[in-house]
Amino acid sequence: GGGGGQGGDSSALVSVQKDIIAATWKLRNRQSQVSPEEFSSDAEIIAESQREATSRARRSIDRLAERLNFSDDTYDAAVENLSLAIEQMNTAAGELEQEQVTSALQPEQLALQYILKAEASINRTN
Repeated sequence: GGGGGQGGDSSALVSVQKDIIAATWKLRNRQSQVSPEEFSSDAEIIAESQREATSRARRSIDRLAERLNFSDDTYDAAVENLSLAIEQMNTAAGELEQEQVTSALQPEQLALQYILKAEASINRTN
């Protein structure tokens, strides 16, 4: 955890997405030990977190628009990667809402990769 305070938005998004992946793995591993109600409720909580992360990614795009020049390749790369992350997050949240924890993991992990790519391009400008 931790790390520098700069880079703000996308760094926070990275840790949120990592937490979502960890929670999904944990729930998947406990699936046989919890009641269907508890499983369902936990899956819903993770889905909610994923939706919240999706909103956060959208806000990051808005903030990039304020900070970076639209004609800048960095801006394009960051926005493209965040947009791809949002698509994957929506897929993951949908899977979680259907209680499909195993199939939620791949889009969750892809979303994380896209967020990391976006962050890498943003950090090149700072």
